[in-house]
Amino acid sequence: MNKFLKFTSQRYFYDLILFTVAVALYSPSLKNGFVGDDYLYFIGNRFISTFDLKYILLHGAIGADYCPLRDLSFAFDYLVWGEDPFGFHLTNLILFGSTAVAFKYFITNVSDLLADRTGQRAESAIPDVQAFLAALLFAIHPIQLEVVYAVHNRGALLTNLFFVLSCCAFIHFLRNEQDRIRSYAIALLFCIGTFMSREYGIILPLVLLLLAAFHEPSRRVSTFIRTIPFLISAAVFYYIYRQYALAANYISSNTESLPLELLSRGVVAFKIMIYYPLHLFNIIIPVSDKLDSASNMLSVMAVLVVTGALAVAFFKRRRNPALLFSLLLYLACLLPVMNFFKTYPVVTDRYAYLPALGLFLLVTSIKFQGWKRYLPIAFVAFTSTQALLMLPLRKPWENDVAFWRQQATMYRGSYFFTKLGGALFREGRQMEGEEALTMARIRSAGANDDVLIGDLYFKRGYFEKAIQLYNVALSKYANSSATASPDRVKIITTKVAMDKLYSNLAGSYYNVGDYKNSLFYYEQAIKLKPRVAELHSNAGALYAMGGDLPAALREFELAAALNPGYGPAFVNLVKISRDLGNRAKEKEYTEVLRNRFPDLFRKL
Repeated sequence: MNKFLKFTSQRYFYDLILFTVAVALYSPSLKNGFVGDDYLYFIGNRFISTFDLKYILLHGAIGADYCPLRDLSFAFDYLVWGEDPFGFHLTNLILFGSTAVAFKYFITNVSDLLADRTGQRAESAIPDVQAFLAALLFAIHPIQLEVVYAVHNRGALLTNLFFVLSCCAFIHFLRNEQDRIRSYAIALLFCIGTFMSREYGIILPLVLLLLAAFHEPSRRVSTFIRTIPFLISAAVFYYIYRQYALAANYISSNTESLPLELLSRGVVAFKIMIYYPLHLFNIIIPVSDKLDSASNMLSVMAVLVVTGALAVAFFKRRRNPALLFSLLLYLACLLPVMNFFKTYPVVTDRYAYLPALGLFLLVTSIKFQGWKRYLPIAFVAFTSTQALLMLPLRKPWENDVAFWRQQATMYRGSYFFTKLGGALFREGRQMEGEEALTMARIRSAGANDDVLIGDLYFKRGYFEKAIQLYNVALSKYANSSATASPDRVKIITTKVAMDKLYSNLAGSYYNVGDYKNSLFYYEQAIKLKPRVAELHSNAGALYAMGGDLPAALREFELAAALNPGYGPAFVNLVKISRDLGNRAKEKEYTEVLRNRFPDLFRKL
């Protein structure tokens, strides 16, 4: 009995309980399939399936953002598990459980840091059990369900883990005279890991500045100078993030209305600031998920509530510094939602994952008297309640059909019915998929929706339907361009990647035997993306079919020059050289195939 009591009094006992509860509560996700953007992020992604380390580190695997550590974690999972969702969900669970434990240490470290005085180092400013309770609240609250259950939110899980670890190492650097260099290096290393996992982590240097400012013995110029490497790293990654966001049209490069936009985003941010704390208690304020259609009265109330809370925390900062620090941490973690990259102010649970650190840290600012005796009862009761609250929330995450059916039921938009149709097609439920796409076409709000439906038809091999949808979209784009400003035209014609639209339309025409239109749209795609080898190779094949062999040769040579690793270009060069009677070139390209593409050579 004494040994058991001694064991339960150890710090790692709480760590074990915390990790076990966090993993067990979300363990039903191990039975789930892939949902939502999982199919966009890594299923069928050749850079992830082939573990192309160099490409992932230099460019990221997705193309629309730069989060190489997230993509490498997908690649590792794919290497071990293939396309079995069990392994991907298992990794999410382990990362989440580890973050819950790391958050407990973050709480104790922050509490000790806030209690330090010049010449006096605090120890155990709050009991382990209180830090455990705050971390437990973080782990078991249903608001975390979206992050844990959706594999494509891996970046958020990694960001939070590295974020907390970097803060803990930096606190160790501030508070200890020994091992300062090592602690500083570890903090910087985890900071880079945070940046390479998701864009949201960009605010970490600001939080490190807060830690230094709240640590009384560290309030000197030299301490703040030591945060410069963190700020420089953040600036570099901010530039990278912004370039990716601009290229993917997530944000606009137009700065003419920047002051008004910042004001608008600021007002929305205030509304988000009060939304999430209320959401933690399942109090939903009556606004849309973008919060931009809410009343002016709500905007005024939001500003008053936030400024009032900050004012109270500021006046109580000496007696209860944790209150002010927690609020500032929460507000700092919401900064990315103001659309610096691609997170236009949206209310969704995955964006609450990082700010939740500040909200649950607030628990430690509450002083309990005589609460220890009620801990076991409170622990069991609260954990059971949260588990029951989660039961109905788990259903939509079981598989992709359940997820998109819920989304289509809630939002009734063309996009969601299109995604539902794709999910049904993947399960072989053709008739239901067609019904969903019919609803998508009925609810189409414009050309972008038509293109999305057309893409799905194209992937499923329904080329005539794809041609019909693509042409409807092109007609709508043309009508919109006729009445839009030049900047608006640019947005219209790039929002859905027009080169891809032309390429898919060309492929659709090819598959129905209309080679003239197929060539025309490949040429349009080449005008937009002249350095894509596959487009030139496909155009060359169509020129050859039409008897224009010199033009075909030109396109095949361009394809081979643009991408020497694109084997089909060399197959076509062998054939066209043979047709032109150029034996020397035919022999040269045959040798290239024999040495570099033996599989293609055997099929020649």
